[in-house]
Amino acid sequence: MKRAILLFTAFSGVLYLSLTSYSSGPASQGIGHVAASGCGGGGCHGSATANTVAGIAVMDGSTPVTGSYNPGKTYRITVTGTNSTHSLYGYQFSARTSANGTAGTYLNIPSGSKQSNASSALKVIEHSAPISASGLSVSFDWTAPTTGTGNVTLALSVNAVNGNGNTSGDEFNTVTTTLSESSTSVAAVAKLAAAVYPNPATEQITVKLNSSNKNTLVHVYDMMGRMVHTESTNATSISINTAAYAKGMYTLQVIQNDQKQVVPFAVQ
Repeated sequence: MKRAILLFTAFSGVLYLSLTSYSSGPASQGIGHVAASGCGGGGCHGSATANTVAGIAVMDGSTPVTGSYNPGKTYRITVTGTNSTHSLYGYQFSARTSANGTAGTYLNIPSGSKQSNASSALKVIEHSAPISASGLSVSFDWTAPTTGTGNVTLALSVNAVNGNGNTSGDEFNTVTTTLSESSTSVAAVAKLAAAVYPNPATEQITVKLNSSNKNTLVHVYDMMGRMVHTESTNATSISINTAAYAKGMYTLQVIQNDQKQVVPFAVQ
């Protein structure tokens, strides 16, 4: 029985990364999963079309990021896709080094998406089922790679489909952006939080701050990227009630002026 094919092709320089994708995401790693040609250029999905518009937004808090990244820093990435005649989408996103390995780490991947191995060296984020929407919009966190990685290419393929069970009518497009490595790493930025404990937590966490008499914003996000707590303080220590939190991983963000520290913690 034929499965509805949903994707796509992503480009990086002269590399043509082709991934055969089904309604539940691309096939498992193996022959055809990474190839020199395939879905585009007359392959299973034809050629890219401007009818589908793909976009990548990288945010540092409320500030758009363009041009460069700070090694070790965590950013919020939102991938988007629109097509005026389709309402089902598949997508695939990768952050990769010049050697086509995974650049950094993906965090807080939402429901309906998953992390997969495109190759032994490259991990991607992609749909785990067809996404039904007037326009594709998926957000997750990305921690930039360590110092010395160099340029990072962010690549996105979006395929708009009609759900007819085959590739006829598919309309895909791709977009890439390259971020250079900044000379400022997270390690070079003053730590705003001296300690977060206990970790893992049960009923509450205590956040010790390095500075007082300064307006500090504290946010907590769950694994889906939803803000579950926010407050502003001038104190050197705050307590956050976690008794009602579901078990799992969370991200604490401490923001002061133009500095931000991200601390992961668990609730058990």
